[in-house]
Amino acid sequence: MRSGPGIQKPINRLLVVGDVMLDVVGHIGLPATEACAAGHVATDLGTRLGGTGLVVALEARKINIPEVGLWGSVGCDPSQRLDPAGDAAVTILARERIHDLLRREERAPTGTAVCIDFKGEERLLLAQPGANQLVDREGPSRTVLDFAQTSDALFISGYSLIDSARAEQVMTLVSAAKRNGATIALDLVPHRLEDHVDNFERVLGEFDVIFGEAATIQRLYGVGPVPTSPNELRELATRALRNKAMVVLRPSNEVELFVSRHDDLRWVNTGYEALTPAERPGSLDRRSLRYLTGLQ
Repeated sequence: MRSGPGIQKPINRLLVVGDVMLDVVGHIGLPATEACAAGHVATDLGTRLGGTGLVVALEARKINIPEVGLWGSVGCDPSQRLDPAGDAAVTILARERIHDLLRREERAPTGTAVCIDFKGEERLLLAQPGANQLVDREGPSRTVLDFAQTSDALFISGYSLIDSARAEQVMTLVSAAKRNGATIALDLVPHRLEDHVDNFERVLGEFDVIFGEAATIQRLYGVGPVPTSPNELRELATRALRNKAMVVLRPSNEVELFVSRHDDLRWVNTGYEALTPAERPGSLDRRSLRYLTGLQ
């Protein structure tokens, strides 16, 4: 498996750190204000497994990364019998030959996310992280640490850093992987990670690749309001690139700005608008992985 621009090491072994969620997806053919005013709206709802961690791990196998492992959490009862969503996730990992590094968590069920698309113009996302936000006090298992230490790359969802205890354990895996010269990628999320992670500026320096919305990257690397002009956005992306191999900055879901340490800078249309509401969840996560592997 080849590596992405600015990254020297081919990716043959990838550790994905992120959530496993049960997604409930619906589409309402009304603007959000009209739907809320109606109070009761009949629509089709679909359920499927999602979460950044599972989505990226599945995409990694789809593009033929030979070895992929997923570290996250699913719910179970005291007898270690998985809840339905957790059982389905484990079945999928086995079918796709993804290393099952998932924790079985008795204290909470597998997470759930509800995504409602309003007339293709607005979106409401409700999330209950559930088991994803809990970790073992003693830290990642020996199996997970060994996988990190022998990986060529780590792909980390920013949602994994929202809880301070979980963030500390994620950074343990980052340290283990960096000793092997692995490339470390962070998919930033709109949440204020700096409010959850001690010394976040130093932590951010541990990542070689970052993907994020323009507003988030501006908050972390810029000053003043979020830039809107192409020149301002290029300047922000270049500033964020300092000491990084690659940055993908997204002013919107429809367009992204890619920059790498080899003076590669280009605007890319994501094709998001052409996707159906059911296809949109996880589409940008899949694009991020493809940048990392040089397939974008």
